[in-house]
Amino acid sequence: MATAMKSTSNPILKLYSRLRDERGIDRRFIKKTILPDWWDDKIALTPAGFAEGVGHIARYTGLLYETLIEDGSEIVPVHDDAADHVRYKKPEALTVAEVATAKNLAKNSALILAPAIKAAYAPRQNSAAEMRKTLLEKGNPWISFDSLLDWCWQNGIGVLPITNFPTGAKKMHAAIFLLNEKPVIVLCMGYKSPARQSFYLAHEVGHLMLGHVKPGQSLVDQAIHMPSPEMRNEQDQEEREADEFAVELLTGDKHQFFTAKRNLTGPELAKSARQTGKELRIDPAYIALNYAWNKNFMPVGNAAIKTIEGDANAIAAMRERMERQIDRDIMPDESYEYLIRLSDEKN
Repeated sequence: MATAMKSTSNPILKLYSRLRDERGIDRRFIKKTILPDWWDDKIALTPAGFAEGVGHIARYTGLLYETLIEDGSEIVPVHDDAADHVRYKKPEALTVAEVATAKNLAKNSALILAPAIKAAYAPRQNSAAEMRKTLLEKGNPWISFDSLLDWCWQNGIGVLPITNFPTGAKKMHAAIFLLNEKPVIVLCMGYKSPARQSFYLAHEVGHLMLGHVKPGQSLVDQAIHMPSPEMRNEQDQEEREADEFAVELLTGDKHQFFTAKRNLTGPELAKSARQTGKELRIDPAYIALNYAWNKNFMPVGNAAIKTIEGDANAIAAMRERMERQIDRDIMPDESYEYLIRLSDEKN
């Protein structure tokens, strides 16, 4: 007579459901991004294996281990915003609750990255004009995304792209974390265009240089809008100052906006931007972006940017700098692989 096999429930499956329901972190994201490549759910059938899986999830999500492993507990972060001195910008764009999951992932990733940054960090408050002068004196034709990215890493400021988030999670545009001795800027928009990423990066550098972020603090930018004359009406003084810092760093004039006597086509805009960029030492792709944003002609702008930048990939550039500028002896292989997966297009 056949005996029915007794099924053994797997606790990791229930945890996946709890994470989805309570924190908005879906199973696919956990398995593709959080857990290591070698992970198999069958490992969690033993108490030790389950504890190991929970440890990985806790380590990379910033969620409290005890609340993950104890079924029935409310899953909570290790630290709340008050303890971490987190400030949010543009709450009218996305609420604090809406970006909570993305913020926790970004903050925890910054905590992983910061100790492994090779270069020393010395707090400073350079003006945009001083920074622009320094970068141009190094032989750069203009302030490109690559030159700004290199400046950050050379001065002990980590720059981390995070483009993979749980399905349906709302994400901020960018954030800066100064929770260890070294600051980490996290860029969350998946644009490959260096010109687009330049403004986001320059904006976050502005927050740091202007003293908006102090040691032990974090600043989350739910939304960063491309520069336009209307930014002078920004009610948040720090956001207005960071916008102006970014524009001055990239162009030499905090009120520099580009227009034309008539509407330009993509090829015309690319040609004009190249000529103007050479004359004023401004990235031509940024000129095209600035013009298109102010004219509300983004299809034309995108065409011009593509002509100027070709196949340039800002996300890949950020990953490549991170790979070169961190001390792999300090960062465990699994943590490094996790940071790479956060912006891997295959995930």
